[in-house]
Parts: sequence; C-alpha cells; structure tokens
Amino acid sequence: HREQAQATLEAIDDAVLSCDLDGRVMLANSGAQRLLGLSAQAILGHPLSQLLPELAEAGLALDADATQRRWQHRELLRRAADGSQHVLDSNGFPIVDADGSTVGQVLALRNVTEQHRLDRHLRQINATRDAALTRLREALERSPVVAGAVSRGKDDLQVVSDLVSRLVQSLQERNEQLDAIFALSPDGFVSFDDARIVRYASPGF
Repeated sequence: HREQAQATLEAIDDAVLSCDLDGRVMLANSGAQRLLGLSAQAILGHPLSQLLPELAEAGLALDADATQRRWQHRELLRRAADGSQHVLDSNGFPIVDADGSTVGQVLALRNVTEQHRLDRHLRQINATRDAALTRLREALERSPVVAGAVSRGKDDLQVVSDLVSRLVQSLQERNEQLDAIFALSPDGFVSFDDARIVRYASPGF
C-alpha cells in the first residue's frame, strides 16, 4: 500500500505534502519539489511554515486546531526565485487515525497562474465589451431616428440589436422618401464625395 501510494503521488503533477502536528514535512512528492524548487532532502523534516510562508499570510497556519485543518480552493500568491509571481490553488485535509484523532495534515497545491491570467484577461474583455455596448446603446437611444424604440427590461446586447434594426429600417424609409422627392422634382440634384466623384444624380439633373 505504501509503494502504491508513493507511485500514485509521483504520477500527480500537483504538489502534495504531508505534515505532522508540528507542521514538519513528512512527505513531499516530485510535484512539490518542482513547485518549491527544492530537493527532497531540503524539504523533509523542515517546517512547512518556512517553506511556504504564504500559508500564514493567507491565514492558513498548519498549527491550528483540528477544526481549522480543512480548506478547499484557497488562493496563495507565491513569488518564485526568479521574481515571477505564481498563483497557487491550495487544499488542506487533516490526517485522522483509526481513533479519530488528527495526527497531521495533507496539503495539495496546483499552479493556476496561467488559468488565473486567462480568467483575468477574459474578464477584461467582457468588461470592455459591456462598456462599449452601454455606450452604443446610449448613443442609439439619443438618436432622433429611433426615438421611442427603447426596449425596456432587456440586456444591452438585445437592446442594441433592436435599436440597430430600427435604425436601419428608418434609414431605408428616409432614403425611399428622398428618392421619391428627387424623382418628382424638376430641379437637378447632384452630390459628390470628397474625391469629387459623383455619387448621386437626380433624374432632373
């Protein structure tokens, strides 16, 4: 069972450490060694509070009473040796013997820095999109062309879609009215763009 447990721990990419009641590391898999950047000899027997001071900073001291020895998905900010900052997802579980007494604790850590960066980037994209939609909605609602077409009780995206549809319809109607006016007028009308290219000429012209 011990060999099976050891092989299982070595196959896990996450860092797994177990401590006694004094908070000294009794086991550290290869994932923990990679995360801490230390050899097994530099980890085993040493206080985890020294190896991972971020635990105490997050209020997750391992020397707390048994009722405080379990937590899940608590984030830790750890500064690596190269100066980069990593975000760690931590889980703590008590080790209980056959008598129900707590004899230690297991700590599992996962580096979620990239996921955290992507989540933050996605939130920024969503915030930018929401702000742009809000500004576009406000601009459309102020337009006299779509006055009175505000959709109440809908999100910005639905409202903007409704207002743009209304705007396109109104512009088409106005174009048709202008075409009819110019077609019936005996006067000649012609328009140019900024390159002086003719863009419209009425039948009268």
